[in-house]
Amino acid sequence: MKFQLNRYYMHIAAVATLIIVAITGYFIFDSYHNIQQEKLDILLSIALLFVLILLFTLVYLMKKNREKLFNSLLEQHKIENEMMDAKRIQMGILPDDQVLEGLSEKIEIHGSLKTARIVGGDLYDYLYRDGKLIFCIGDVSGKGLSAAVYMTAVTAVFRLMATRFHSPSKIVSVINDAFVGYNSDCMFVTMIVGSLDCESGVLTYTNAGHNPPVIIKENGAGFVPLPKGTPVGFFKDAAYTELQLTLAPGEKILLYTDGVTEAHNEKGELFGGRRLKNVCSELYGKSLTEVVDCVSLAVDNFASKAEQADDITMLCISNNLKDTLN
Repeated sequence: MKFQLNRYYMHIAAVATLIIVAITGYFIFDSYHNIQQEKLDILLSIALLFVLILLFTLVYLMKKNREKLFNSLLEQHKIENEMMDAKRIQMGILPDDQVLEGLSEKIEIHGSLKTARIVGGDLYDYLYRDGKLIFCIGDVSGKGLSAAVYMTAVTAVFRLMATRFHSPSKIVSVINDAFVGYNSDCMFVTMIVGSLDCESGVLTYTNAGHNPPVIIKENGAGFVPLPKGTPVGFFKDAAYTELQLTLAPGEKILLYTDGVTEAHNEKGELFGGRRLKNVCSELYGKSLTEVVDCVSLAVDNFASKAEQADDITMLCISNNLKDTLN
């Protein structure tokens, strides 16, 4: 919050000073004709006294407002420190790359989360068990601290359910039922949950109102067909179905939140799915980090000086079985 000097006092001080200066100047100019020297000295002393009073008044007001500004900045600094602590906690929730240590010959996964504010509502998570990579990406409605808290809770429930179930639709159903009855703020989450068999490359996945991923193949890129599904938190006992595809050796799948496709430039134009697909068409053979960085750079270049309006999150997975077959 910014404080300014009270405009009322400023106007009075300015007008009074101008009047005093004008009167004093007039008397000085006319002193040789109409006023004795003693009277002139008295008038000048009075004028000087008024000027000093005004100066002291302005200094006092500036001091009071400076104290208010200092206290406000102190409180703002405290809040910012607390928000940065919240950001560190949120970033600390994201999975560690060591989760898949020793599996790089079969699969790789790389995620990126760039918040629009200090904290955000996007999420991604994954874990490996029983020969399967179970993963999710999601986007909580809203922004800021409330979305971040909701994101943390959803991530915690996903991680717990992923240790119990292999079925993506079952995991999403449990998450949905866990939140739908405790959602007084009417928040919701769009999600994709998948389970990748690390030996066969078969990917089983379900959708809760999220954006279609992009599959990157040697001959180009295309969007993955999604089953219908309502976002998490809308309806109790919502039904979620599954689809399957086979991720061939060397192929990659890029999951993302709508902060990518809905990024806008200064003209209000959206980055859109077509541009995303075109960028991904050139990324076969690139590393996962290069894929995410190239898409992120394309979005940044498109948006140019336009402010980032939404969190931007990406999760890229590759089938590296080609290395073991050759």
